[in-house]
Amino acid sequence: MLKDLTTQEMEKRTDHPKESAEASKSLSSSPSVGGTLRRVNFDDLAAVMSINENVYGGSDYLPALFYIFLQSKQHAMYIYEDNGKATAFAIYYQHPEDDGLATAMAGRVRQSSQNQGFVNVMLSGHRKLNEKLTKVFYSSLLKPNIQERLPKWKLCDTTNFLIYKLDDRVKIQRFLRSGSSRDRGVSSSEPLSVSFSDGTKWLDASDQLVRFVSSHSGDFVGISPVWQTTRVSRSGLRRMFGVSKCFATFAGPKKEEEEDEEEEEEKSTRFEQRRTLTAFSFSSALQCKLGVNVGVNFYGNDCDVMIGHLAKHLRHYESVTDDDVAIIFGFQFPLTIDEATVQQKLSDDFGPRFKGGDHYSVTKIAHYIVPIPRSKL
Repeated sequence: MLKDLTTQEMEKRTDHPKESAEASKSLSSSPSVGGTLRRVNFDDLAAVMSINENVYGGSDYLPALFYIFLQSKQHAMYIYEDNGKATAFAIYYQHPEDDGLATAMAGRVRQSSQNQGFVNVMLSGHRKLNEKLTKVFYSSLLKPNIQERLPKWKLCDTTNFLIYKLDDRVKIQRFLRSGSSRDRGVSSSEPLSVSFSDGTKWLDASDQLVRFVSSHSGDFVGISPVWQTTRVSRSGLRRMFGVSKCFATFAGPKKEEEEDEEEEEEKSTRFEQRRTLTAFSFSSALQCKLGVNVGVNFYGNDCDVMIGHLAKHLRHYESVTDDDVAIIFGFQFPLTIDEATVQQKLSDDFGPRFKGGDHYSVTKIAHYIVPIPRSKL
């Protein structure tokens, strides 16, 4: 079950895996499952990967981030062993602004042991580290019957999700030549690149971006491709600007006086003056076995505008990678944009969707808040 429940981000932990002898001890056991649960250590990467080596069909981010997570005080990783064999694995991240809230970043269960209650088994370990824990944020690929298996989980949001393996630079260049709003006759202006400096000034000057993203995603926003989450707030979006490539689209063409303003030294409010924000997107990337794994989040309601944003993100990653490096290009977008139409528009240049060892066989992602009854942990 945990195999399907990949998620997003959290922020603060009370102890470090190398700082406490208790961290390496067995934290929990379950009579119904058998075996022991303990904190992950530096020697466990091979065991963790053996649980499901092809879970993402070569696009797995964990090898690149395993040791970063392990040394971070913000993350807690657990492994469940049965007779010395790794059976399940989970990563949690504690939100600093809310002691009672954690995010389940990822979870994996060996195929032969799925659907045996490992969500609660893994949570029991994190619950011992954080006695204030009352709820966990999960994201899950929306596979058949998953809602029936999770009747008490509160559904916060559902988004479309598509992912492609792009390894033909000729086709990528063709898409980039035709992907701009101007070339496709879209009336809205071209997406503007938003740097960390401009983004933080924008957040300080106005709540425009917070309100816009919140209207599309609710209280949380996921930072792909590692499914991390942050709150939709000034501080949360500031963090997003720090780790992501960002673009914004405003209604109507850019006015001449606005172009002149961009030449001026003071640009602190150029993103919130005079125009209505109609689309926003951000992306981040990680190395993986197949090449580079890029994740894009798009907020807006226009399919062609979204394709313009995708072109901007793809142009950036195409320009900073060698020609022989494949780009695993995944993106989440609102249900107001028809997923089948997007696939049709991208089919010539992108080809068929990447299935990733069947993990990406579906095209929807659901985001949940899971209450944690103390009596059950």
